[in-house]
Amino acid sequence: TLSSSSAASDVYKRQLIGRSQLGMVAPEQHHLVREADERRARGESDRYDLELVHKSGARVAVQVSGNPRFEAGQFAGTLAILSDITERVQAEAALRQRNQELALITRATRAFSSSLAVDRVLITVLDEVRRLLDVAACSVWLVDVESGELVCRQSTAPASARPPGRPLSPGAVSYT
Repeated sequence: TLSSSSAASDVYKRQLIGRSQLGMVAPEQHHLVREADERRARGESDRYDLELVHKSGARVAVQVSGNPRFEAGQFAGTLAILSDITERVQAEAALRQRNQELALITRATRAFSSSLAVDRVLITVLDEVRRLLDVAACSVWLVDVESGELVCRQSTAPASARPPGRPLSPGAVSYT
């Protein structure tokens, strides 16, 4: 059961007092709270990350700093401070994404510098981009010098979807 300090607003007090801590925790993370409760009962303090579920359904990443509370030598509960780390989690995810993108650029540069077979390099790069973006297919389109048409040079799509060398149909895309 949660209690609220006098510094908390009345709104938060009404939302928290008497509510089970698991009622606010993402269901797939209940085990983390139970494990932390076991550590508190053993007298251990620590920190761990958790996702809370707002009554609107939005998830909030928090870091829990938990300490055991003892009365007359007996475990009496946990004192926990929750810090909103949503921005940090988002920044870490963006950093991981950027690192993956930079690794892709490094691999593509190596592929381009180690091979003169442009189509083989394009296939390698497109496969990497497809995995990075988690998409079903991707392609490289180039303007044909002679016709001025935009032509698919290479694609990871099924052959029937867009075979390399096929021009783009009018109106399919616009210039940006």
